[in-house]
Amino acid sequence: PRRRGAMLSAVVEPLLFPAPEPTYTPTGLEGVLAWLPWPGAVPLSAGCTAGAAGHVPCLWLPTRGSQCVVMYFHANAEDIGLIVNLLHNLRKELAVNVLAIEYPGYGLLKDMPPSESGIYSAAEAALAYLVDEIGITYSQVLLFGRSLGSSPALHLAARFPVGGLVLMNPFLSVKAVAEQKVGSTLAWLSLGDTFRNDLFIPGVRSPILMVHGLEDETVPAEHSRRLIELATLSSKKLLVTPHGMNHNSSMFENPSFLLLPLSRLLDLPSKGVAPTLPKEVFKEPVAAPGGVRCAPTWPMCGSGCAFPGAKAGGGDLSVPFGEAPLGDVRLEPFWPAG
Repeated sequence: PRRRGAMLSAVVEPLLFPAPEPTYTPTGLEGVLAWLPWPGAVPLSAGCTAGAAGHVPCLWLPTRGSQCVVMYFHANAEDIGLIVNLLHNLRKELAVNVLAIEYPGYGLLKDMPPSESGIYSAAEAALAYLVDEIGITYSQVLLFGRSLGSSPALHLAARFPVGGLVLMNPFLSVKAVAEQKVGSTLAWLSLGDTFRNDLFIPGVRSPILMVHGLEDETVPAEHSRRLIELATLSSKKLLVTPHGMNHNSSMFENPSFLLLPLSRLLDLPSKGVAPTLPKEVFKEPVAAPGGVRCAPTWPMCGSGCAFPGAKAGGGDLSVPFGEAPLGDVRLEPFWPAG
């Protein structure tokens, strides 16, 4: 069984996780790149963690006077550096705080092996930090997952009473997507039983907005139709299947794709005291003697921590179909000036 598991891992990782070369650096995103503690990543010793793997790199885009935090989970062939422009548009259009979480094997975590469990662990660490350390309530959190990102979003939504869940181009399971391309036998042998969104969604009680373009050839809209039927405990749910929208379409291309349905379904807690992140989380973990990086202290900064040189506009970066079951992308990153 161990040998078979290793063989499957060697096959699955390049298919599921076609991560681009890191598109960002700590200095390139200075001021918005936060390093949140990730106790589950490595063993702890005297308050220290081994290397950057003890922290989850995230992008934090605050909005003054907004209580709502959108936790954004990206697709499988991009890192958080590639979606800065998308996140800025999301922050601007919804008037919310945005926290985008990086995955193991991506970006500044490129040296960590990518895995389903690792992605879920990073997502849990980020949510736990917001609730336990920053003091926000679950009702202030809106989970947003796109393509592969639908799985960590659903993983959290099935376990915690968050304010809402938005899924774009989600899938029943990776195997279900692959079956349509290579057949059931090869899909099972190469991908196994991974990212089972169909098992997560029956446990979600929060409001759900699902957006899936009818022209999506990578993950057909039928996946969302079946998922919404499985969401039997959700307090409110809405499936939007726009004509003219495919797997690559910008979510901001037409207000009917996302913004109007979201305003109909969810009453976001947007006005109020904005959450603040400690100043020190925006500093890259400093190596201690012996190559061990210690957890920093946490002095506070205001909710208006600057997004340097942010510019409105620009296109959405999405995941077109390619070698990987959920699509592949190689796009130039957007870099904020300054």
